[in-house]
Amino acid sequence: MAVTGHIEEEFNDLVQTAEEAQSIDDAERDWTAATEMARQLFGKLDHRYAFCLERLAETFWRAERLAEAEPILVGLLDVYESMMGGDHADVAVVLQNLAMLYHAAGKMDLAEPYYGRACKIRVRELGVQHPDVQNLIGNYAKLLVALGRESEAESLRQDMHSVTSGKWNRSGHFKAIDLTEYARSKPADAQQIMPEGDYQFGASVAGQRPVKLPANTAEHEIAQTWTQLMSAGDTALEDENFASAERKYQAAYEILQANSIEDDRLTMTLESLGEALWKQGKFEEAQPYCEMTLALYENLLGPKHDDVGIVAHNLAMLYHANKNNAKAEEMYKRALSIRSSIVGSSHPESLSIMTNYANLLHSIKRDVEATNMRNHVRSLSSGRWSACGQFKALTAPQAKQTEDARTTGTLVYERLVETVEKHGKNRKDKSKR
Repeated sequence: MAVTGHIEEEFNDLVQTAEEAQSIDDAERDWTAATEMARQLFGKLDHRYAFCLERLAETFWRAERLAEAEPILVGLLDVYESMMGGDHADVAVVLQNLAMLYHAAGKMDLAEPYYGRACKIRVRELGVQHPDVQNLIGNYAKLLVALGRESEAESLRQDMHSVTSGKWNRSGHFKAIDLTEYARSKPADAQQIMPEGDYQFGASVAGQRPVKLPANTAEHEIAQTWTQLMSAGDTALEDENFASAERKYQAAYEILQANSIEDDRLTMTLESLGEALWKQGKFEEAQPYCEMTLALYENLLGPKHDDVGIVAHNLAMLYHANKNNAKAEEMYKRALSIRSSIVGSSHPESLSIMTNYANLLHSIKRDVEATNMRNHVRSLSSGRWSACGQFKALTAPQAKQTEDARTTGTLVYERLVETVEKHGKNRKDKSKR
């Protein structure tokens, strides 16, 4: 049937009501109505129908009504596979949710193949270090242990690496650099030039001039000092000692400046310094470092490189936080254009840019455009039960809300699995008696 603007507006209003439901019962009622309306208006092979199906399944999941969620997820998987093919990233999200459901329900043999398919796709799309992938592999390993396949579980765990959530968006160029690349071995009798404790030079100390190492200082000693400072900064950042991280990175930056070093270390240091300032809410101070990083990457990699898009997103968030709305919009558009052309418009990083852009539009009273952007995000998203872990928030309260939303589904899942495993153990104990 032909869908008029008025009817589609009614559908969007119903979806918005469902999103804002204050209770499970209200959410079930509204998502059931929205799902049926989408089926009648748009048909089953439509992203809006699929979106409503997934939200309805999620509602049952959060209510721990697994038997009711199961047929909805099975139907949703069929819809996504028909629309996108069996290897699409959104298909993998549904596979993961279905695997979790079977796992929580104690249907281990049914869960295992879905975990396997989901892992294969999500590792390929996001990489093994992505938080969603880490969570997926961890759940799969628990299932294998429950099935008595400990050696396979251990092999999976060996593929997992520590990941710090809430990271400033770092470019691939940044990540490809090995810190030890610049730390050449020093002669055994060389004087130790790295003092203990916090460095006290640089912008953090008023009136202190940048430190320039002596003219006869060997390149390997400069490199060693820079590497130690960066490593200390990274450790402080991971420990959430952001002020200390700022001082270390600032010291590393000033050493590069004073010794006229403009290789890869400069962009790496600038990005780290910008991140440390961002995490302290020092948006105005972070802005010029991010601008310098963007200019360097544009000259080095070209204006449409993926790393340029990543840094452009960071700069857009800074402009946004500093209420430089015109420049923020320009950078959001640029970041979205680059990133969506490379990773796709439905990728979590593209959705993150669109979400921030919608927030900007709302803040400058362009509510119609903001609503359209948010609806577009919903249509592209597969309604992930576990958020992607991307650093989206612009303020501390928003960061707390994001983290709460990200962990809710995992906590529910963990509680259910613990109950199932305990129940299984009790049954085995009783059978032995």
